[in-house]
Amino acid sequence: MTTTVQVRGLTKHYRGVTALDQVSLELTAGRVYLLVGPNGAGKTTLLRVVTGLARPSRGSVSIHGRPFSSLERPAQVVGACLDPIRLPAFRSGRQHLACLAAAAGPPHQRVGEVLDSVGLPAQVAARRAGTYSLGTRQRLTLAGVSGMRRC
Repeated sequence: MTTTVQVRGLTKHYRGVTALDQVSLELTAGRVYLLVGPNGAGKTTLLRVVTGLARPSRGSVSIHGRPFSSLERPAQVVGACLDPIRLPAFRSGRQHLACLAAAAGPPHQRVGEVLDSVGLPAQVAARRAGTYSLGTRQRLTLAGVSGMRRC
């Protein structure tokens, strides 16, 4: 398998606090990785730097050999959910995914496939997202993050 994400010597400082200190890792396409650590360990900071939402103080990150900022259609390459699950309360789950599909580029028919893949039945996907339980919001978020990339 080929390496998809490379992190080399990544260091990130915030106002005198070292959030990441010389982190290096390689992630391979087609595998699932779990990032575990206590609060304040730098998990979110690492993901923010990988996805271009924060700049490293030192070190480098590449995705398919390129920085995130130079990817032509990053939503088709990288899926990440770094903030608490916020969904438009007035929109149905299906409508939410359709908006993501329109922005990311996959065909609209992917929406049904993605809903099936995370176990959200059509009758649930038709309801307003504001009525969803935490577990259903998490499933919809996972569908949006992982399923809107071109397959």
